[in-house]
Amino acid sequence: FDPWYMYTVYVCNLATNSSCCHGFLEKALQLNPDLTFIKEIHRLYDRMRKMWNEQNGEDLESIGGGFNITLETLQNKNRRSRIAAKLREFAEVVDKVVEVVNSGMK
Repeated sequence: FDPWYMYTVYVCNLATNSSCCHGFLEKALQLNPDLTFIKEIHRLYDRMRKMWNEQNGEDLESIGGGFNITLETLQNKNRRSRIAAKLREFAEVVDKVVEVVNSGMK
């Protein structure tokens, strides 16, 4: 089992995108004050940041689905189901980001 290749790389992308975009979004809004929808994108990415590592024991890291995933965790049906549900929550938030961008760019 190669956790980085099979799983962790995706957590890294998720964590990086949700944690490192805020300065960029703030600068984008500063340079384009007419693009007020950027505020909503910022809020959604901040929500994902919290879902990854700051959700009072319910975040991806706390439930065992973060950077230190193990094969044992993925083979445990209950833990795997909980992690999969959390990942689907991320997907729902990303879908909202896409909606905000699409409606904001019209």
